[in-house]
Formats: sequence, C-alpha cells, structure tokens
Amino acid sequence: MSNSYEVMTIKDTLPCSQEDFDKLLSLVEKADASMQAELTPDGQIHLYAEESFFVPEGRDGKTLFKWIGAIAKKAGVPFVQFGVAFYSDKCSPESSGGYSFRVYADGKVVSPKVVWPEDQAWKCPECGKVQVVDYDSAAEVGTPRCCDGEVECERMEADEACKEGVH
Repeated sequence: MSNSYEVMTIKDTLPCSQEDFDKLLSLVEKADASMQAELTPDGQIHLYAEESFFVPEGRDGKTLFKWIGAIAKKAGVPFVQFGVAFYSDKCSPESSGGYSFRVYADGKVVSPKVVWPEDQAWKCPECGKVQVVDYDSAAEVGTPRCCDGEVECERMEADEACKEGVH
C-alpha cells in the first residue's frame, strides 16, 4: 500500500502588511480552509498547504479568495498563482501529477486550459474545413497541412512569422 500526498504553494511571495495578513488568517480560519500562511520579517506573504488544499462545503471560500486577490492588487500584480502537486511514495501509474490555478484581483479562481497539440483543431484558410493536426502526414512534427498540401494555419493572415513558417 502506498501513501499519497498533495501539496500547494504560491508561485511568488507578495508584499503584505501585518493588518492584511491578520485579516487573511481570520478568513482562513472562518472558511476552515486547509491553507497556511506566513509573513516573513521583510513583509512578504507565503501561502501553502502541506496536505490537500480545500475549503469544506458550506464554508465561505469566496471571501477568502477575494481577499487573496485584494492582497495581489495592493502588491501591484494582476493575480496570485499557485501550483499543486500530487505524489506518492510508491511509483505506480497515476501516482503523480499536478495543476496550477490563479486567483485574480477580483477573487476569481482560474485554471489554465491544457490542450495537447494533436487535440487542437484548425481551420484551413483555403477550403474552410476544420482539421486536426495529423502528425503522420505533417512535414514537421505538429505542423498542420492544408488540404492542398501547403503548410497553412489560420494565423497566417495576421502573423508575418507564421507566413514564413515560424510558429
């Protein structure tokens, strides 16, 4: 049997006043969130979760995220980015992974959209047909080909680098 773990850390520390830090701690406690926070001697805030990060159902996580966003805004940054890692002490399939998310100044939480190249569709500018990248027939790995065999992509019309074949 293996032990599985999840950790979360902030990507960069942020400047934060003692007053704002104290309010953050009260919101973490009120939301019963599994987040820890530290204020360094030089006034930088570090947010993390040593185990899984969660806000229990029925608790107010929105106010917590809005306050994290407010701290970001005061620091002059558009968002606070977090990284989450999953790992296990036994290297078995699906025993590791992770994701990122950002908390924006308005408190909105956004995760990136991850799309594998072969799952990206593109529209042929010649015939208008929507196609998927075909690695077997492409001249270079991942280069989409138009129905007439010419390397094309929807960005070509506006992007000079694309016209020259540089993506």
